[in-house]
Amino acid sequence: KQANAIIEKQQAIIATEKKQKTQAQEALLANAPAAERMKALAIAARQTGPGPKELEAYDTDEALKLKEEKPKPLWTYKAELGGSMARGNTNTGQGTVAISAHRETEVDDLKFKLSGLIGESDGEQNAQQGRFNAHYRRDITKRFYWYIDDTAFHDRFAGIDYRNIFNPGVGYKLIDTDTVELSVEGGPSLLVQQLENQPLEAHPSATVGQDFKWKITKHLHLFENTSFTYDFIDTDNWIFNGKIGLENEIMKDLALRLTATYQYNNAPPTGRQPDDFLLTTSLVYSTE
Repeated sequence: KQANAIIEKQQAIIATEKKQKTQAQEALLANAPAAERMKALAIAARQTGPGPKELEAYDTDEALKLKEEKPKPLWTYKAELGGSMARGNTNTGQGTVAISAHRETEVDDLKFKLSGLIGESDGEQNAQQGRFNAHYRRDITKRFYWYIDDTAFHDRFAGIDYRNIFNPGVGYKLIDTDTVELSVEGGPSLLVQQLENQPLEAHPSATVGQDFKWKITKHLHLFENTSFTYDFIDTDNWIFNGKIGLENEIMKDLALRLTATYQYNNAPPTGRQPDDFLLTTSLVYSTE
């Protein structure tokens, strides 16, 4: 009996010390950040099973916010598909397709995009375009950055067999918020092109541009960008490209996009118009 009493007394002392230690830990956690509290409670739950404190923690706003936060994937991908068709007095059809990849970190940004367009009218092809763009940007400061951009383009019916503009430069973020982004950039460039029935040419040039993005609502976004390239050798040759569009998320990972693009070439091939306008509607699947 005396031995049992000693054992019970020791167990009581241990239980009291454990309780005091737990109370001290809870007092420290009360002033700790939410992430640390959740981590400590998760460890306790794994060791002893979830108790009232652990269960209560999952009902707090901070805990719910932490559970909703998921790590952003390093790479995201998009696939676009659009088209139009008319039958009857006029038989026309047009299809567009694009795929893109985007990698973004806190200090740099890398994008690749490949797109194409094909169309026909009354059984004869009347549109054929292809474009590839690679763009890398790295922050110098919170506002300034440097970049390298390369765009290859083909348009059979505009008389452009091949055109490539390679453009390194620097840029500045005029606006950089969660909902609005506006930047301007520019630098020297190399214009390499082969127009219809003409030899391949490579001319030093300069390219400037701007990029604008606006998250109007959680599901509706507006995007707009322009670029201007000036040829130093053939001073009559300058090229303007502009794009503006709206993208509306209609369900998870799927959005509807309306895009208007305009291109003006001040020195087009013989017999070709200097400008082209294209309005497209497409469905966009995204892994973002």
